[in-house]
Amino acid sequence: MAETKFIHADITDYLNTTDIRPRLVVADPPYNIGVPYFNHDDKLSSRGYLDWCEGWLSKIYTQLDNGGSFYLFSGEWYASELDVLCKSLGFKWVTRITWYFTFGQAQQKRWTQSQVSIFYYCKGDLDRTFNADAIRVPSARQLVYNDKRAKGTGKVPDNVWVLTRAALMAELDGTDSIWLDSRVAGTFKERSSVTKCQLPKSLIERIILSSSNSGDLILDPFCGSGVVCRVAAALDRNTIGVDNAKECIDYCKGSEK
Repeated sequence: MAETKFIHADITDYLNTTDIRPRLVVADPPYNIGVPYFNHDDKLSSRGYLDWCEGWLSKIYTQLDNGGSFYLFSGEWYASELDVLCKSLGFKWVTRITWYFTFGQAQQKRWTQSQVSIFYYCKGDLDRTFNADAIRVPSARQLVYNDKRAKGTGKVPDNVWVLTRAALMAELDGTDSIWLDSRVAGTFKERSSVTKCQLPKSLIERIILSSSNSGDLILDPFCGSGVVCRVAAALDRNTIGVDNAKECIDYCKGSEK
């Protein structure tokens, strides 16, 4: 049976005092855009933010299992700097996934912000897990062209991600018109009461299925409402969720009951 632990701690402090060797790390850190978190200043200077990120990123690299995978969510504000930083720390770049949502965030004198980058790295070259068969989707040859040459097993998804209409329907509470929106909006039945920054279960499931196996250890260093840990537990993965906000940890522990 999978084991889930929720730890109230600063992630850098926690990793300084433990040796956990996760096979997969899924990190959705604050983006430094002024979101009101319980216990984090999201309005640091650019240098202050990048120094803070370097602190916990370097610890994750040290702790990550050799051959392990690391998915880093990033808004566009610091995506370039974080990518360079991760590479300088030793992470091996695998790909950059673009998570697109049509219900974007309005900007002043800019294009509407409607995507998040998910940087996919690994540590070393040994035995990186990638379960292609667990995440295959129908190909265009199957869906559009009815091409007899199409493989019946489908294809590995592209690196631009939009949740399907069926996945969105599963997240809605039944009282709203359909939103072609892959963010967890306030009307979605999976929306937690503890944080406004929440990842959809469908997206997390794809990452976990592709880059870990049953029994592996997964770390979420900014667990928030605990979505990564709950999805991982349902897929028989062991998880550790860390957050510096006691409110989030209390919520996560309560949601397990």
